[in-house]
Amino acid sequence: DLEARQLWQQALEAAPRLESARENLNDLKQPISKRHAPWAYSMGNWINQKTIEDLVEILKEPKGKGKQVSNTDLFELYLQKHPEMVTLVPLLLERGDPNGRDFALKFATMAETPAMLEALRDFALSNWGPDDMRQEAAQAASNAGLLPPEKVRMWLRGKWQEVLLMGMEIHNEPARKHQPEVEDLLADALDALEYDEPEEAELLLKQALAIEPDAPDLMFNLATAYEEQKRIQEAYELTQLIHQKHPDYLFAQLGLAKYHIDNKEYETAEALLKPMLQRKKFHFQEFAVFCQTQIELYLGKKELDGARSWLGMWENVDPDEPAIAYWKRRVEQPSGLLI
Repeated sequence: DLEARQLWQQALEAAPRLESARENLNDLKQPISKRHAPWAYSMGNWINQKTIEDLVEILKEPKGKGKQVSNTDLFELYLQKHPEMVTLVPLLLERGDPNGRDFALKFATMAETPAMLEALRDFALSNWGPDDMRQEAAQAASNAGLLPPEKVRMWLRGKWQEVLLMGMEIHNEPARKHQPEVEDLLADALDALEYDEPEEAELLLKQALAIEPDAPDLMFNLATAYEEQKRIQEAYELTQLIHQKHPDYLFAQLGLAKYHIDNKEYETAEALLKPMLQRKKFHFQEFAVFCQTQIELYLGKKELDGARSWLGMWENVDPDEPAIAYWKRRVEQPSGLLI
């Protein structure tokens, strides 16, 4: 790092208009997890305008009534016309400038051809470029089966770490449906919980359960109302019942894990969480609670790297989630270790 800074500084002194040296120096001012440097050439030195224009053209809506062509098929056609891209994309991922590396990452993740997926895997396991780009590449490679759903060695925050990869689909499909009357009662109960009125929420949820007595989400929100009233044992027993009756209802399983984390029973919590690592599909809300629970587990065990890894995975999947800011403070402040 120091030698590179000195050489770029010398280059600027010799040629004050040498923008690549200035840009590399500016890039080194960023946190190590966000750096692209070093690079010698800009994207324009690697790829000409005609190559870009041909890509734009082939990605336009296919002509012909009812014609269906996949992205992979389109990129295969493009790569037949521009076979040099099979070599250029890995090179740009390795040593491109920010624009070049970003282009290569988008190209490879859209193409999903065998050669491009291999390039993503190699990039993910390297120490080139920013952490978030390598994590995105790792997720794509994992989804394609090129990386195992287990811990792999990745370069994060300036050091090699063991990171868990999960090839999964995150969806936002509608949650379970209720009768209109129950929907209204549930909405009012959730409002009551949000405004710190758990007693009111309890009454509303019991009315809803009188209509739909076996609905796991109604039961789980009732357990939450108990917990908010410090009726911890009742909450725990009800959550256990939900998990027994509805083993696929993820929130109950996560609620039990959270209970054991709060009681420093980390092995029991891990046993509840481990089967979820094999799931191939999560709702956004399920994944958020899953990540929060994993973060709390690692904070409880005083394993900050594990907590950061789960936080990074969550942020990569849903960067606009407001709760992430809170968990960043928990992870980065020493007091975050106190559960």
